[in-house]
Amino acid sequence: MTESTKVLIPSEILDAFYPHGVAGQTVIPGGEVNNTFLVTDRRNAKTVLQQLSPIYDSRVGKDYEVIAAHLTAKGWEMATALKTADGTSYLPDSKGRLWRAFTYIESMPGRDMEGDLEASATLGSLLGALHQDLADFNYRPGFSHPAARSPADQLQELLPKITDAATRQLATEMIALSGEDTIDSQPVQVIHDDPRIGNTLFRDGKPFTFIDWDAYKWANPLVDVGDMLQSTVGDVLTKGVGHCSAKQLYPIIEAYYASAKPGTDSQVFMEQALAAGRVIALKLGIRHLVDSVEDWYFVWDRRRFSSRLEFNLFCARKQQRIYQVLSS
Repeated sequence: MTESTKVLIPSEILDAFYPHGVAGQTVIPGGEVNNTFLVTDRRNAKTVLQQLSPIYDSRVGKDYEVIAAHLTAKGWEMATALKTADGTSYLPDSKGRLWRAFTYIESMPGRDMEGDLEASATLGSLLGALHQDLADFNYRPGFSHPAARSPADQLQELLPKITDAATRQLATEMIALSGEDTIDSQPVQVIHDDPRIGNTLFRDGKPFTFIDWDAYKWANPLVDVGDMLQSTVGDVLTKGVGHCSAKQLYPIIEAYYASAKPGTDSQVFMEQALAAGRVIALKLGIRHLVDSVEDWYFVWDRRRFSSRLEFNLFCARKQQRIYQVLSS
């Protein structure tokens, strides 16, 4: 157990979720919004404990239980929310920060497969199956992020506060590109909204379920497809496993198409998928540039970056490279 872990998990949270005591706790890396830990109790049972970002409230738990029940009935293996002795699933600590715990699913984490394009093709197939099983799910989530101006409009307003010339140039270019591609508003259904390979679990070399459902929304499934493609390119660039081009993404899109069976011509869908990836890449890059000024949204790794500003600028430039790959 690291010193930082001891500090981050308040004793009242550990006592409430683990009345029999805790044998071990470690940080689960990879999240940029919630802080996540793997906790082993005195009975040697593993669970996942999370401190939620203030952008969420307990309604995300209620929505997740409904979504998980629907997918479980369809044969999906889903993590189950744990409850405290008084039946609480979402518990605030003394500072008002919400915590929750889930059952642990034995598996290999998908983050171990980041940057592997063959594994990403299996991700495309899994995402298509997920969309198929959610297509008949007539449920409107109770939680949604407050309506706001587009990230591009926010960044435009914040431009005068960006004093670094190179960063300002990057922000200007991203704003200019943000209207070139769009994702149709229809059709709509429940989607995951963060279906990167790091949010899947693997067994026998194949992904079998999705985790980290907090970003779910009611939207066009192409939003998920675009997110999958931009995160795949980002993983290849981060891992340094070789050159990446749009053509190398075709097997991923084709695997999704075969599984989801969208009612669109395959070539048209290919173009829509790549355009969706560009939309997501620009949106994420712009969000990081907004946070480079506002300095509160994203969780950052203090072992790799000296500040959230450094992290946000690194991520914004990375999204620019992802956009260029998806445009090739």
